[in-house]
Amino acid sequence: MKKIVSLMLILTMVLSLNTVSLFDASAATTDISDKIFNTIRDSHSNFEIEKDDVSFKYIKELTGNKYLVRYTVSCLAYPCDVPRIDIGRYILISSRPLPEVYVNGALYHLEDAYEGGILTDEDLELMDTFKELDFSKTKISHSLKSKSGSSGGGEYVNVMFEVEGSEKTIEDIENWTEDIVGSMNELEAFYDTLHERLINETLSEYDHIDIHHNEGMSLVAVKKTDVEKIAQDDFVQYMDFVNEIHAKYIDTYNSGLSKDHIFEYITNGFDENYNCVYTLIKAHGNYADCISIGFRLGDVIVSSDSIYSNFTYKYGVYDYEEDKFYDLFDLIDTPDKYRDLQEKLVEYCNARIIGDCDNDKVLTVLDATKIQRMIAKIDAYPKHYSYQPHSNNQAPGYIADVNNDGEISVLDATAVQQKLAQI
Repeated sequence: MKKIVSLMLILTMVLSLNTVSLFDASAATTDISDKIFNTIRDSHSNFEIEKDDVSFKYIKELTGNKYLVRYTVSCLAYPCDVPRIDIGRYILISSRPLPEVYVNGALYHLEDAYEGGILTDEDLELMDTFKELDFSKTKISHSLKSKSGSSGGGEYVNVMFEVEGSEKTIEDIENWTEDIVGSMNELEAFYDTLHERLINETLSEYDHIDIHHNEGMSLVAVKKTDVEKIAQDDFVQYMDFVNEIHAKYIDTYNSGLSKDHIFEYITNGFDENYNCVYTLIKAHGNYADCISIGFRLGDVIVSSDSIYSNFTYKYGVYDYEEDKFYDLFDLIDTPDKYRDLQEKLVEYCNARIIGDCDNDKVLTVLDATKIQRMIAKIDAYPKHYSYQPHSNNQAPGYIADVNNDGEISVLDATAVQQKLAQI
């Protein structure tokens, strides 16, 4: 029995070593600097690691002075599995330890680097060319894959389709600047033919519900069990999951399918019985008037770098009971309509608390003191202490104008003290 166990352990080690050697075929082991060494220690929160414990390899250089690296620490234990990592529209299959991104003296896991904008789509395209990686493009997003599969019976799932030709833009039309309107009409007609081909050819043998299409993208509900089979069609380039709220948003505003469109779930809001009442959403298209604006919603200031369509300040609320979307600006006269909304805007959306003159996201006696010092001209007014409403006939507002009378006075410092005292 012991011999069998020993053989299994040896086999596992050999397989693991083979995987590593395939990955690092052309990567060079290098001596590490104190900066990299201390970064590795910090990333593991382990200051007992010695330099001799670390084997560090540069795999390839990415764009923007970033590097794909891989390192091992001999005093640490690594699982022998070979996980699949979903990054954007790509899949990485690798033994452990997994490759990481090294940039500006910091190490990042690939998923964190991509979500944080450090690892770009251009980087991913470049990584797809690296022979050292088992890295490949996928047609099915991670979120859609988790919703589909062999189970699910006759249930439908909303799918956003990109097809061959979806990437075409007006700039691909010859001499488009000479006839912009005509070129736009030509492009829309081209997009319509893509959608018709998807519906009438690719999906003709599958049960489906045609929901919406624009700008070369199509939203269609298909059976969960058909997702994998549909992805095998060469015309289909990418399939992504769209949940019911996003689908409602697209239907409500007749938008949301362009590749530059933003739709993000921020957080949910609950009532006192912990029932989900609303969802805070960030959503906007790729067209906006670039101007810094803001407005007062109850006791917070919501700001934006542009004026957007649908949600003026980028954010909105979906009300489950009313089955309705609200632009945040539409709530200006009913700021307490949704429980904890103002607190969530401060936490997730960079909203400013009225009276928070030191911008630490907390109202304290120091803010009252700051207002008094500004009035006495001991301190200068802080940067961004004012905000300009998007309506031209409205006067600017002020972070320090706690009582909302349009002026900065000792009454505002008193109002801060009263809030702190819960008067």
